[in-house]
Amino acid sequence: MRSTKIRLQPPEYLPMWGSDILNIDVPSFIDKDDCVYCFETMKNQDGNREHSLFTCLSCFQCFSEEHWQLHQEVVLNETGSTHDSYLRVYKTLKPKEEASSPPAEKKLKLEVKDLKEDDLYDTHWVLGSLELGELLSSDTSSIPKEWSAKIDEILNTKSTSQRDMSNTWTLELNSCPHIQSLDISNLTNQKDRIVERCNDCDLSSNLWICLHCGNVACGREQIGIEGHSHALTHYKNSDGHALAIKLGSLTKDTADIYCYSCDEDVKFTSREQLNDVLEFWGVEVPIKSKEKTLVELQVEQSLKWDFQMVDSKGKGLEQLQSGPEYGLGLLNLGNSCYLNSVLQVLLNGGVHNWNLNDLGSFPLDVVYPRTNLCCQLIKLRDAMTEQQSRYPGGVKPSTFKKVIGGSHEEFSSGRQQDSLEFFTYLCEKLDKEIFKNTSTNPNDLFRFTLQDKIKCSDCNKVKFMDQVSEVIQLPLKKTDDVQSLSDRLNDYFNGEMIEYRCPTTKEMTLASKTPAFTSFPRTLIVNPIRIELINWQPSKTSEPVTVPGVRDDLLLDITSFKSVGLSDGEEELKEEESGSVQFNESFLQQLQEMGFSLNAAKRALFATGNSDPNSAMEWLFQHMEDTDINSDFQPPAQSKEKHHVDPDALSNLTSMGIDPKLSRKALILNNGDVNASVEWVFSHVDDDGELPADEKSEDQSKKAYGVSSSSVTSAKYKLSAVICHKGNSVHSGHYVAFIKKIVKGTEQWVLYNDEKIILANDNLNFEDIEKNGYMFFFNLVE
Repeated sequence: MRSTKIRLQPPEYLPMWGSDILNIDVPSFIDKDDCVYCFETMKNQDGNREHSLFTCLSCFQCFSEEHWQLHQEVVLNETGSTHDSYLRVYKTLKPKEEASSPPAEKKLKLEVKDLKEDDLYDTHWVLGSLELGELLSSDTSSIPKEWSAKIDEILNTKSTSQRDMSNTWTLELNSCPHIQSLDISNLTNQKDRIVERCNDCDLSSNLWICLHCGNVACGREQIGIEGHSHALTHYKNSDGHALAIKLGSLTKDTADIYCYSCDEDVKFTSREQLNDVLEFWGVEVPIKSKEKTLVELQVEQSLKWDFQMVDSKGKGLEQLQSGPEYGLGLLNLGNSCYLNSVLQVLLNGGVHNWNLNDLGSFPLDVVYPRTNLCCQLIKLRDAMTEQQSRYPGGVKPSTFKKVIGGSHEEFSSGRQQDSLEFFTYLCEKLDKEIFKNTSTNPNDLFRFTLQDKIKCSDCNKVKFMDQVSEVIQLPLKKTDDVQSLSDRLNDYFNGEMIEYRCPTTKEMTLASKTPAFTSFPRTLIVNPIRIELINWQPSKTSEPVTVPGVRDDLLLDITSFKSVGLSDGEEELKEEESGSVQFNESFLQQLQEMGFSLNAAKRALFATGNSDPNSAMEWLFQHMEDTDINSDFQPPAQSKEKHHVDPDALSNLTSMGIDPKLSRKALILNNGDVNASVEWVFSHVDDDGELPADEKSEDQSKKAYGVSSSSVTSAKYKLSAVICHKGNSVHSGHYVAFIKKIVKGTEQWVLYNDEKIILANDNLNFEDIEKNGYMFFFNLVE
């Protein structure tokens, strides 16, 4: 707000103007953390009144001074009238009474409490209208009681972000059959139990009491606490003693209950039921816990997952300022580092020419921009590409996260997510809702066509299978030795031998399966697969991988991996007319021995071309939460109709439980793109699957992605960005982005660690990239 003196209209205007204002219904929550069109807030750090927000008293959205007039223009355009009344609010930072006192130790917060901003800021306000101007302010000497009450009601309304954060941080625990069947009347209490230490060792912490027999034993060693898994051993040696509760973290408000049979945290349906069980075993519930809860330990560990912020000599790395040269920091919303890292790479130069410029200015037909994806993309684009210096402390992408997450169970939550999964989801969402009607799609920069060449060792005939992809998921060797990304790419494109049912001989035999590029992407994304099975559970590893461009200026040359089609003497197989599937019994057996059901194994093998168990296993890891993963699997027959669809793509959709007829229509209408087809199905759940008579086949409008390999003589790529992940699982830990920028005249790595922008040109940073690189972005050198 400008520092000019406020001139208020005479109080006699209040009765003729204010009856509607006094009678308005104030909503339970107001979006008042920042402007709906920009990241301007009402907070001022140096006592001035430069920053303020207008709360519209008609729709209760908040706008900066810059965008208040835009709101009126939009409303007038859509409704023919304006939203006349407003409450303008600005906050000034209170003087620090004890500036020299040492900072308090940062405490771990596991519940969202209302922010007491009144302890930090003084709140000032002005009430006014477009027609009459400013009528009342917090500086007015005498404010009518009813007006003061209404203004206080508006000011004290909680922000939407508080509600959203409370929802996303709610711990989602459920009861289980073992809790529901626990009956203390059938239990025998042992009076001589030892509760001060584990019954099987001398540990006196991390103790768990069995709720079936009262045995006290230590838990697993995890997250930096000692344990010998004697509670787990007790469960394995007992007759169904599945439930145990942690003693050290138990209070009247918290309880860590674990079911070893369900292998997850659980809860009783009521606190009274839990209290009855605790009372039966003589467990006194303390007022304050002696140990951290499992959630506290997990959050604490997530906070410790950090990347090197000092160099190899222990000196702090140089922090860079927000601006056109280095971009803008993004504040962490709790567990949003996966989102921040992807946005940095896309909007901060990691992918050459990826931009949202075609979106133009804010549309004039959207009255509620906070819930509109296009508006929030423009807001984010403007801040990250044009207004970087305006926000030196970074911005919170909270409204964008809420809109892009939508109703998605994971991405709308506050839980940590996989950055690759989010990247794929984001591309699909933008394809469907933003770029579907545009002449150009920046997501096409990633896309390419990969062709599998399958050559039968018996008849020497060849079958080609094309698939549009966005990422190369690259298997790593199981070794502690340093690996080379170039070597692993060579291994990948050298292909493999697979068991194969020859359509010519109708016999099982061996075939070579060799991938190759029929088109090269403008930006190549490589995801080294760092997941392996440990005790039959997927776990992330951190083997060092050397990559061209991390420590040097070397390029990644993939020219030799382009498709050459049929070689001399080779004959292409005719398309199979039979839709029957002959599964490799050895592959089925291997997958079942790993704990997967027969139907899950069949579904995975069918989705991966019945090629090998490793590919099927990776597919299963990505689809373990599919509701029909263990349902009876019936492969769809190949269609002979004029609208041909790829059987593998059709299988992918039907394996999700989508009706085959609807799946086929979705694939035809979306040119065979599985991801786009899934989105289409979810938005057309009532569709009957019937194709319009004049619907054209996708063969008539098939889109070509990337640069055709036939026109490429050199496919060399320069590394431009890396998303790194540190942690034991892709769904925990911490994500950051490294992007190459020109710093002091030379190209150097810059680390984007949420809101922090750091010059990262030290050997320790290079080691972080090599050990924790999760998504590598290479731009084609043209």
